[in-house]
Amino acid sequence: NLRVTISPAAPTHDARQIPASANTAKALETLANELCLHVPHEVFANELVIRAGLGAQLFALNRQSLTGGRAGIEARIMLEARLQTEVTQGRLSENDVALTLLLASLEAHARVALETAAFARAGAQKLADALDDLLQREAFRHIEPEVADIYRQLCNSYSALTADMDASQLQEWAANAFAPVLHAIARLGAHFKTSFHV
Repeated sequence: NLRVTISPAAPTHDARQIPASANTAKALETLANELCLHVPHEVFANELVIRAGLGAQLFALNRQSLTGGRAGIEARIMLEARLQTEVTQGRLSENDVALTLLLASLEAHARVALETAAFARAGAQKLADALDDLLQREAFRHIEPEVADIYRQLCNSYSALTADMDASQLQEWAANAFAPVLHAIARLGAHFKTSFHV
């Protein structure tokens, strides 16, 4: 079975560098497991469900989870307010806040890429586009633009999955699929070492 290990990287000369904490590394491991290790079989399973004629029902479930205030935007607003209080009291930096909010947004929304990719893989492009539009309207326009970029790159990665990939190919696929997340947090000054391994 493929596993992932993420640990703080050695300090760099990046003036914005955030001290890489074990807690953040653990959060990234959880995200990598969710986005890269558990996803392949879910993409294939959802694709089969859609090809079996149940795409409309699956789309309805996705729509229900993203509309009516269920996209997590209100919770994000409350989280941001709490974090800004920590900044005012000198316990967090603005980059700490940006990193925490980015990770929260990715946890809440990036995984929808597997649903969108499954529709596209099954030839239900209209439903894939409709889900994409729904996510843009209900979530992406309220959060960091990096999340939409990562979501689209994940859609491409999930679309490239094939059932005959061996362990080595899946290892390379997972590293490439997760790279946009690492690049986004590195731009905030957070640096981590990541290893996908058997």
